Amino acid sequence: MGFFPLRVQVPPRAHERRNFNYLSSTFLGDFSFFVKKLASVADPLLTTAIIAISGTIFLLPFLFYFSKDLKVFIGKNLLFAIFAGILWITIGNVLWVFGVKKIPISIASLLALFYPLFVILLGVIFLQEKITLKFLIASILMIIGYIILVR
Repeated sequence: MGFFPLRVQVPPRAHERRNFNYLSSTFLGDFSFFVKKLASVADPLLTTAIIAISGTIFLLPFLFYFSKDLKVFIGKNLLFAIFAGILWITIGNVLWVFGVKKIPISIASLLALFYPLFVILLGVIFLQEKITLKFLIASILMIIGYIILVR
């Protein structure tokens, strides 16, 4: 039983919950480098397709591991997953790879960071999420940065 007979679950602090996002940014940065290299020699649509297929192959074992949880992907949830795949991989990534092919990766990556503003709007409208003053100020600064970058 150990020294403490009771187990107390302490909720993670905010910075600990964000660690996955920070780690994700590292991998997305690496991903962007490889996409730029591929987009310079191959069609963006083909590049995206090969990336999606290789990612799918890598994720297949997880599909079998979580097979008992697949039952949640019926009806509306299945449609959400399909729409997310279409919007994210098919449309979003293809357009991003086209952009990466035509402009420097540093600018393409910064311009891609504009998407959170759309997410914020959708979160407020459909998920009733609240926006704080700090968040609003950060969003405005982001828009200003975007305007400076594209001019």
